[in-house]
Amino acid sequence: MLHISALKIEINTTNGLYGTTLNFKKGLNIIRANNTSGKSTIFQSILYALGFEELIGGKNEKTMQSVLKDIVLDGPNSYKVLQSSIMLEIFNGVEAVTIRRSVVNEKRKPQLVDIIKGECITVGENNFDITQMYLHDRGSATDETYGFHAFLEKYIGWNLPNVIDTVGNKAKLYFPLVAPAFIIEQKSG
Repeated sequence: MLHISALKIEINTTNGLYGTTLNFKKGLNIIRANNTSGKSTIFQSILYALGFEELIGGKNEKTMQSVLKDIVLDGPNSYKVLQSSIMLEIFNGVEAVTIRRSVVNEKRKPQLVDIIKGECITVGENNFDITQMYLHDRGSATDETYGFHAFLEKYIGWNLPNVIDTVGNKAKLYFPLVAPAFIIEQKSG
């Protein structure tokens, strides 16, 4: 089971800090708003935090909305993004963790993911244990110590099967290939 508890987006610009925090309820959450109000940014931020951005056409920050990597529009003004990150608080029925991943940060690769043990968004930042993991690199689906998708698979209690890869070897089913079965964004209608 995977319950998304909260999402926090922080964008540091030449005009200061922008962003938002959203809390989600248990069960179905529907996000409805006018065009250009941030629905796709919210959806893509959740995918990005989980390392599933390949579902929207690529890896790492290239897939993200302009507001998270280029410029923030504030009325008639636009401000350059200096740094941005996404935090996603999740709960598996036993333990809460917060995932933190940078979108723009010249001192940090976007493949790095921080796993913060605890409810960092809804309860507040305390002295939580933090483990750095990686994704989109060799072993990220199988390395039980540092592989983010290996962590996520174990965290939600799944045991993904081994499948035959393109050269005939057995390999762990890549977690993002399963994600479309439970992630839906309705664009219109």
